[in-house]
Amino acid sequence: MLAMKSAAELQDAVESDPGILLTVDIGRRDVRGRGRVARFDIGGADEMAGQLLIAQRLLCSSCLAANDRIRLQRRLVAIGDAAKVPGADVARGAWRLDRLLADIAAAEDP
Repeated sequence: MLAMKSAAELQDAVESDPGILLTVDIGRRDVRGRGRVARFDIGGADEMAGQLLIAQRLLCSSCLAANDRIRLQRRLVAIGDAAKVPGADVARGAWRLDRLLADIAAAEDP
């Protein structure tokens, strides 16, 4: 989340010039525009991104029936999409991802 003062300054800049170019750098965790830099905190996103990648790799390397793979892949995409929504419930997303990883493991067991 952006610091309130930085967010207000960027909002003022955008309102005064709707054509302003804003650059978002996830690695540096900042937004830049017209000489202003606003830092933001991603929170648990890095951990969740890593777990999403693990789930994707597990799905790609598993020996699942096509229907099971498609069903689990759709759940993975839904979890990833929900995590991108502003104000996303990180705890619920982590819970859903944990359930998905458990279901992938269970589907692989004969």
